[in-house]
Amino acid sequence: MKTVRWTCGLLLVGFLLLAPGAQAADTPEQLSEKGAALLSKGDFDGALRAFVAATKAEPTSETYRQQATLLQRVIRLRAELDRYEGAAWLARAESLHTYYIEHQVLDEALSLAEQLHTRAPSAASVARRARTQLAAGREAEAAGLLRGLNADQSSPETRALLGLALARLGETAAAQSAIEGLASADEVSGALLFDLACVRARTGDCTESLALLQRSLEQTPPSQLEAMKSRANQSVDLASVRSSGDYPKVLAATSKVPESKCSTGTSCGACPSRTSCGDGDKDKSDPAPPEAKRPPANPEPGATPK
Repeated sequence: MKTVRWTCGLLLVGFLLLAPGAQAADTPEQLSEKGAALLSKGDFDGALRAFVAATKAEPTSETYRQQATLLQRVIRLRAELDRYEGAAWLARAESLHTYYIEHQVLDEALSLAEQLHTRAPSAASVARRARTQLAAGREAEAAGLLRGLNADQSSPETRALLGLALARLGETAAAQSAIEGLASADEVSGALLFDLACVRARTGDCTESLALLQRSLEQTPPSQLEAMKSRANQSVDLASVRSSGDYPKVLAATSKVPESKCSTGTSCGACPSRTSCGDGDKDKSDPAPPEAKRPPANPEPGATPK
């Protein structure tokens, strides 16, 4: 009889341990991942709760704290955006769009990219809208948008994006025609070279894609190089070239862009700390002209709402 009771007791304990309410609490990492998943679905409040829970579970983590703090600012900015107009609205909307893209909130990014283009149409706004459509897997929409551009709205970037859209749609000849001559221009940015590498990979030219990717990495500032390499490792467009034996050698490329040791500038001339910093190559004789000074990264705090 005692044996039966003991066995039943073990079964009861096992059942309780397996019950949903008795499962171990999520780890901070799991909470953070849950928040990211909720955020990508547009559930900002749910994502914030998960990020805050991760911060409480691991108070010493700066990563979890930054996730929660940044999302709180984004939620506030979303609520206040319509109070602004003109340049103040554009600056805030562009910041929001960047956040949406980085965190894969694609429905919100698509809507905001369209609004940005409607309010301030330009080659840059067209490129932003098309790039967002490509991120969301809407290649046909992106191709339709980019094919109908006039000369004022066309740019090397829009041509590269058209090539990528067409390549994803299987229109190889049209994709190659869209990007013809872009890689041989006098000045080609690392970002544009990356787009061209993606097009060449999609059209089956592995050798040319790897050559363009290497040039892209070499034209990327040192402070941004690891992020660009990470992007190459994750890009669906470069999947076919990552299996190449030459890919690791390409990924080992180093930047050829000059950059000061302590910042993201090409020299210390424009740095406000140039006279006191001991890490950079101080050059007091070469102050930056007013037009070379960078605008503030965040919207001006004194912008006047409606």
